[in-house]
Amino acid sequence: MSSDSDISYTRQELLDYLPAGWMLEDRSTAGAWNPRQGRWEVTLRDIADVDWELHIDEKAAAKAGRIEALRSALDKLYRQALGGPGLFG
Repeated sequence: MSSDSDISYTRQELLDYLPAGWMLEDRSTAGAWNPRQGRWEVTLRDIADVDWELHIDEKAAAKAGRIEALRSALDKLYRQALGGPGLFG
């Protein structure tokens, strides 16, 4: 992906992949491209009202695909929020 074409996600795409009980911190936006960092960013809120920053790197999206990069980044963030490697391993 070139720096001229930024990554973007619709609100529905985000909601489809969020863990149960998680939501967008700002319901009016679905994140934004940060050209300085070269990544797309959004703030999420978990069921305990803790805010989490989700970042999707331009290179990861170019390599794995836009939706797979979203799924992978959310999985990694959710595991971090749980405080361990995952529920089953």
